[in-house]
Amino acid sequence: MLFFILCLALLLRVFKLAEMPPSLTNDEVMYIYNAYSIAETLKDVNGQFLPWITYVMVPYLPVPIYLISFFVGIFDLTIFW
Repeated sequence: MLFFILCLALLLRVFKLAEMPPSLTNDEVMYIYNAYSIAETLKDVNGQFLPWITYVMVPYLPVPIYLISFFVGIFDLTIFW
């Protein structure tokens, strides 16, 4: 029974996973844009070399951006980043 529930949960989780988020919010886009810029050039969108705080619309802390840029560097841009 537990195996059936786990299989059903997995199916519901991955079914049309690439199509489900119909749009991204501004915060998500800015994180991804900064992460892609850091992954490609080691500079944020403002041209600062590996910044401690990234300023675009609001100040963003660097840890999530650096984590995302690590995965963007490995897997390139997808809807999940």
